[in-house]
Amino acid sequence: MFGRQPTLPVDLILGTNPPTETHRTHSEYVQNLRQRLHESYTLAVESSKKAGERNKLRFDAKVRTAELVEGDRVLVRNVSVRGKHKLADRWERLVHIVVKRIDGGPVYVVKPERGSGPHHTLHRDLLLPCGFLPVEETPEQGPGSSKARKMIQREI
Repeated sequence: MFGRQPTLPVDLILGTNPPTETHRTHSEYVQNLRQRLHESYTLAVESSKKAGERNKLRFDAKVRTAELVEGDRVLVRNVSVRGKHKLADRWERLVHIVVKRIDGGPVYVVKPERGSGPHHTLHRDLLLPCGFLPVEETPEQGPGSSKARKMIQREI
């Protein structure tokens, strides 16, 4: 303070007290600096590893695995919705069925429940289990049972 170099707590930890002798050569100064930087780096790496291990233990204690099995009914996330769409559907209306799991990872192959649509390979984050939804049964329609719409013509 006021023209003097303060002694900080980090200086005490690293042992970087201001030198009392001022008659050092350039090479001695560089060697001493390199040694102190190496010690600082080692302390920082050790501290970072300890913090990482602590964080991993905390995360692993709270994580819940939600694996899907073949035949589960799922909804697929609507990834085309971008930006602010407060009222937009986040999930597609079409229910899909899990066909298989790829290599024990979080990737699944799904197919539509109704019809013969293409198989999709999707990450678990894009799938929402929906076994609680009722199964919709569509009545079989014959060729003559389709309803025809009539056009209403209005005179202007």
